[in-house]
Amino acid sequence: MRVTVQLIQKDLSTEETNVIADGPGLLNGRKLVYVEKETGLRHTVTFDDDQVVLERAGEFPSKTVLVENKPGVSTVDSPYGRMVMSTRLKMKSRTPDLWMVQYQVISGDEVVLEQQLLWKIGNLN
Repeated sequence: MRVTVQLIQKDLSTEETNVIADGPGLLNGRKLVYVEKETGLRHTVTFDDDQVVLERAGEFPSKTVLVENKPGVSTVDSPYGRMVMSTRLKMKSRTPDLWMVQYQVISGDEVVLEQQLLWKIGNLN
């Protein structure tokens, strides 16, 4: 089903907020596909009962797996090789028009990113 998607990213350490996507997308059950507004890169979000998978296509593709109640993994592929870090899902919620995850990315013992992603999903007229 064609929908509108607005993705709001909030860095929880700085409180900085950015709108990453704001346009059309495709929703198929628990899978949402849309593009970034600045780069045009494709994002896919799969929101299952026990995990959320975030995928970003492009020159440096990435995949972040957020698993409920246990560590997940985030990978980024670059010309220099694959970078792998741990993830920790702090919170998630899903309604028909609002999806949200709050998570951390961890390198070694250090939290290198703590953010909230909020997807506002609407009907495409």
